[in-house]
Amino acid sequence: MTIYIGMTLVAIAGGSYMNRYSPRMGRGEFWSLFLFTSMAMGMVVSANNLILLFLSFEFLSISSYILAGYLRNNVRSSEAGLKYFLYGSVASSVMLYGMSLLYGVSGSLNLTEIAQAMAANTDFSIVALPAVLMLMVGLGFKMTLAPFFQWAPDTYDGAPTPVTAYLST
Repeated sequence: MTIYIGMTLVAIAGGSYMNRYSPRMGRGEFWSLFLFTSMAMGMVVSANNLILLFLSFEFLSISSYILAGYLRNNVRSSEAGLKYFLYGSVASSVMLYGMSLLYGVSGSLNLTEIAQAMAANTDFSIVALPAVLMLMVGLGFKMTLAPFFQWAPDTYDGAPTPVTAYLST
């Protein structure tokens, strides 16, 4: 519910900005990408296995990359989108590698079964610790957690104001 309340507030505040700042650019594309990111956030929250979690994060990320670089005629916006994409690609690969290690050790993609396997097996921690750390690094980037937020100032500076507000929520 918080996701959709934040989306509504940003849409109300950002609608007039986008109409005024980019009257000739495709507003339909902007609002559809905006809705795609909202839907992807809902999918991330409801994910119960590793594949759905990864695909939801990627769906959210790709839509966010495009939104960050939405103003094609603005060099700073294009640079923000490119930096966000490059950092995000590395974080996605680290997160996917951690997920693959978790799957390899537990034999399941279901988050509940992975937790049960971790609790039942004491030898699990040898491989699980690096896997969980890689997963946390990838998620830390995606959620702009310290110390993985180096991309945020450049992206927030170059992205359109409603996109910056939306990415920071």
